[in-house]
Amino acid sequence: MLGLYFTLFSGVSSHGLVTSFGNDAQGHTVPREPDAVFRMDSGIYNEAGLRCASPYFNDVSQRLIKGCIDSDLWQQGTSLTNGYKSLQDATEDEGYCLGWSSGGFMRSPITSYAPAQFWGQQILPEFCAGQQITKTTVLTAYHGGTHWVDMIPQNDAQYANLPICSNGRDTPFVADMDDYVVPCYWPDANPVSSRGTIILHKPRLVANDAAAEYYDTNGNPTSADIPIGGKAVVKYTFTLPQGVDYEAGPITFRWMWMCGVNVATGEVNWQGQGEMWHNCIDARIASSCGAPAPDTTVVPGPTTSAPDTTAAPDTTGDNAERDCDYCFAECIARCGEQWWVSELDLQCWGSPRYFTCGCRDGSRPSIPGCRCLSSSCPNNDEVDPRTTAQRKTTAVPETTPSPETTAETTTASATTLDDNQLRWGSRFTEYVSDDTCEAICRVNNPVCCIGSESGCYSFQLCHADGPAPVSFLI
Repeated sequence: MLGLYFTLFSGVSSHGLVTSFGNDAQGHTVPREPDAVFRMDSGIYNEAGLRCASPYFNDVSQRLIKGCIDSDLWQQGTSLTNGYKSLQDATEDEGYCLGWSSGGFMRSPITSYAPAQFWGQQILPEFCAGQQITKTTVLTAYHGGTHWVDMIPQNDAQYANLPICSNGRDTPFVADMDDYVVPCYWPDANPVSSRGTIILHKPRLVANDAAAEYYDTNGNPTSADIPIGGKAVVKYTFTLPQGVDYEAGPITFRWMWMCGVNVATGEVNWQGQGEMWHNCIDARIASSCGAPAPDTTVVPGPTTSAPDTTAAPDTTGDNAERDCDYCFAECIARCGEQWWVSELDLQCWGSPRYFTCGCRDGSRPSIPGCRCLSSSCPNNDEVDPRTTAQRKTTAVPETTPSPETTAETTTASATTLDDNQLRWGSRFTEYVSDDTCEAICRVNNPVCCIGSESGCYSFQLCHADGPAPVSFLI
């Protein structure tokens, strides 16, 4: 039987990211292209950030019935969501995928996220029922809970005769996870559509799953007992079930992770966790094993030619310039980093845009679409990371301290700051606690900032007072 591999990465604060989906015969793909539709800390510069946070965190039935309704993306009441689209106004596809956009692929590989063997390619593999799927997750901050794979129905007939998945309302929770019936229909999986999803295998515990394999983030075997906030790679296998009348052509799979709870038994394993992570992966059902598509069916997902039409735009013209989110992400990746670390000379601001990208080793990658357009732009051959940092801190508002004072502070902070002396606190206590900030900000993390809190970016959840300039993320 062909092995079909499904790989995921999860970043800081229990972010989750699929990095490979496929089998050895058909190849391995990656998820759709992420877009920051509903929230600032998601999209191409934070592929692991597409999720919703439910207010019903300790009520498993309500979390399954409501899904993302009444979540942070639904209400749009925080600085991370203000100015972005409300989930209430989402399209059906956005309701399923929270911004994973069809027709393109996530950039790959990003080896700073996970080792290269966990990454697929930008292809659309074809699958058949009965194939095994191996799903791998990389966790950098384990938050408990269960995860599973479902599919967006290709047509309404596919779920018409399926049982309703256990939710404590239509179907009772089970006493044993092995008693969970699949395939089943989750009618409330999309907050803006009357159509739900088909869950393809029994939900699995993220940690302490006897049938799973566990590794550290370097790929070495490790314990299955992941501590809260711990890091691990988790890998298990399931079979694409025979009980669904798959349709030949495009299909969209989703990986779902509901933190803190057991969706099969209804138990709360870790109080106060309301997050539910979504990843969408486009593929195809092979014509050799799927029924022909009805002419009247609207099929979610891309056609086989879609990825070619959404390739990176021509960057030779002035109108092909990319936005700062893209330029930030490309600089970080090309410098071989996972986060925006203080040693990077990375700036993107103003109009016309000022942009510079300098790596720890002193190299300056050329990034198409990310030219420095401001009259203040230096000659790249003459740029020094220290003088560029000084230019950034004195170029913003007129009330900025004198260049001499700012430059001295910047240089001192870059060489003498002791992380152990910092006290990290939460800027948004509804999402993260002070203790969590203390834990996640001890490593380079783009959601943490040092210096005057007024200078922190709105997507940064944690803050520490210190002499480092807030134009750098720690």
